[in-house]
Amino acid sequence: MESARKNDWLVAQSLERSLDIISAINLLSIHSKLKLAGIADTTPPEQTDAARKALKEFVVTLSDLVKQAAESADQVTFGADPRLSSLARRFLVDHTQSGALPLCRPEELDDLKLLLEQGETTDHRLLAEELSRLRAVLEQHSQADAAVIFNEV
Repeated sequence: MESARKNDWLVAQSLERSLDIISAINLLSIHSKLKLAGIADTTPPEQTDAARKALKEFVVTLSDLVKQAAESADQVTFGADPRLSSLARRFLVDHTQSGALPLCRPEELDDLKLLLEQGETTDHRLLAEELSRLRAVLEQHSQADAAVIFNEV
């Protein structure tokens, strides 16, 4: 019983983290698209900077886990949240498998990190594309978490 409660808590925590990151992705995507359209963004710069910082920290953590899993023979990451490790392993799935949904390549996490570090001088078109791909992976992952939480499995 104790194990089930701990697993439920980890899944709920994973869902909350995913939704927070998706929110940051959405804020930055909108910001980039407004920049590309030449429209002023009314979002306070502090909010945009906070979203960029939170997303960069997440991408660095995820990238480190992907690299650790890639170096492990059984793709196991030690000392990490099991749900976050599961997400990291999704970046190592063979992209050519039939029926597999397109996922981000591990290298794209490094590219995204560099784009985020550039701040306002970044290539907003490329940033919006990279954010869209990451959002798709996170949405798939969070749907699995939500299904567990709401007993839809």
